[in-house]
Amino acid sequence: PVVGQQIELDGRSAMVRSVGAGRVQLDYNHPLAGRKIVYHVKATERYEDDEDKIRSLIGRRFLDVDLDKFKLKILKKKVRIQIPDEIFFGENIQIAKRGVALD
Repeated sequence: PVVGQQIELDGRSAMVRSVGAGRVQLDYNHPLAGRKIVYHVKATERYEDDEDKIRSLIGRRFLDVDLDKFKLKILKKKVRIQIPDEIFFGENIQIAKRGVALD
């Protein structure tokens, strides 16, 4: 191995950081880790209606689900969301529900 060489070990990509005394030190961090990354973002939609905003937040957590299947009841300071039955068989539903609640 040579310092700076990209290798794959046990299905993980790594970079050789140092070689010496019969040992090789590997760095498993992403090549861009620790660097400053600048993004240019363009907003393509603007949600004015509260129901559209809520459905958008739900869509961030529940991927590949028709958002119209969620039933919403908007109260003064709360929102009651009824989740469609088909989602209960999905993976990580508790994590998604908590994410929506925190959003």
